[in-house]
Amino acid sequence: MMESIDHFHTALFIGVMCVVQTMGEICPYSDPGCSCGPYITCYNLQEIPPINTTVDSSQVTSLIFEEGNITSISDNSLPPGLSSLNLYHLPLANISDDAFDASAATLQDIYISRANLYSFPTALKKLTNLTHLSFIDSVIQDWDTATLNQSAATLENLALINVSLPAWPSWISDLYLLRQVDLSWNPLRNIPNDAFSSINDSLTDLNLKGTDLTHIPGALSTLLSLRILDLQNNNFTDLSEFQYITGSPFAHNLSVLYLDFDGLTRVANFSSLAALITLSLSSNRISFVPAGSLPTSLTTLYLSNNSLASVPEDVASMSKLSSLYLSTNIIGEIEQNAFPSSLTILNLANNNLTIITNTTFRNLNLVTSLSLTSNPISTISSAAFSDLVSLQYLYLIGSQLTEIPLALALLNPRINLYFTTTEQLSCPCPPNRQLSEFFTSVGYPAIFPDVCEDGQSVTSYLSGQCQ
Repeated sequence: MMESIDHFHTALFIGVMCVVQTMGEICPYSDPGCSCGPYITCYNLQEIPPINTTVDSSQVTSLIFEEGNITSISDNSLPPGLSSLNLYHLPLANISDDAFDASAATLQDIYISRANLYSFPTALKKLTNLTHLSFIDSVIQDWDTATLNQSAATLENLALINVSLPAWPSWISDLYLLRQVDLSWNPLRNIPNDAFSSINDSLTDLNLKGTDLTHIPGALSTLLSLRILDLQNNNFTDLSEFQYITGSPFAHNLSVLYLDFDGLTRVANFSSLAALITLSLSSNRISFVPAGSLPTSLTTLYLSNNSLASVPEDVASMSKLSSLYLSTNIIGEIEQNAFPSSLTILNLANNNLTIITNTTFRNLNLVTSLSLTSNPISTISSAAFSDLVSLQYLYLIGSQLTEIPLALALLNPRINLYFTTTEQLSCPCPPNRQLSEFFTSVGYPAIFPDVCEDGQSVTSYLSGQCQ
């Protein structure tokens, strides 16, 4: 049996070496900054090297140029038959009209960032199978609609992020196969009601983050299949306009909604979004969440950096909620049974909690990560963590505790514990036996106070060497 296994391992090793050797032979560019194989990555090149004509470059499918000072792509400078081309952080100023000819029928995905192109490269016109097109952080002054229209028959995903679009591009209506559109960080300010007339059925993912919107676009109400909507970093004050989302045809399909940094002071009624699994409302000015306004379908809820004084009432009834983020609010007290037992991640950092009782985290036996960092906690009841049997990470940094809480002794010894206090720790002798046993079994925690107020080492104190 062992002889057979040895033969198998030998054959496997030879096979792997043959694959590596074959991949190593595919080096279209003889430059130390470039890797070899079907997936080529070149870093920090000053220009595109000449193609090595002694190598069969047709096996190369993906090419990445990252950083460096490449300013142009000329004819015959790219391997033939590419399916993916990524040009990261390059000062591209010119792309030859024939630059993509060798991959005209195969190139599907193009990503260009931080380029200095004046207009869309007309080389795109020759691509017959382009499905993904992304321009990021590149100021485009001349929007060549003819070039874009040429891609209408195949283009499904379009990202034009921070490219100085001054208004909604009407030519999007010609790209009738679009499923994903990302126009974030462009000063659009307004979106016409017929903006999605030709893609109202196909569009599933829409990103309008940071587009200077002050009103929820009425055009959203025409969409039928939208699943992901990102409206972060805008400024919405009229909650009644959220009916374009909650009363839309896609309301029963929407699964992800981002509304962070939108100046919201209240929460609209999102209860009709029955398929919503992620709702993000962080970094607003929300002080109250009306009961019945949040859908019970949520698995992730972000409400960090607001002005909440308590855990929203709806949270307790969310039987599918797994991740809850309530950091940087003004929560001073947590009611009993405020959280559903389905939680695995709970973040309460940067609040006003002073006491953790035996019922604060009752029935939370699935929680793996709990953050209580930067709360003025002065008291933790001895059984406060007794139900946290799955806890792997506890962040208790910057508390105002004056003694090592006995509640730590009930934690899993394999926990990653981060515990500091702004006060000096009192270390009365002898230390609690269960606490000492826990400390011995867990080893030295990742972060823990160094010394007690009387100068003795916390490590020696908990190890039974009490002075």
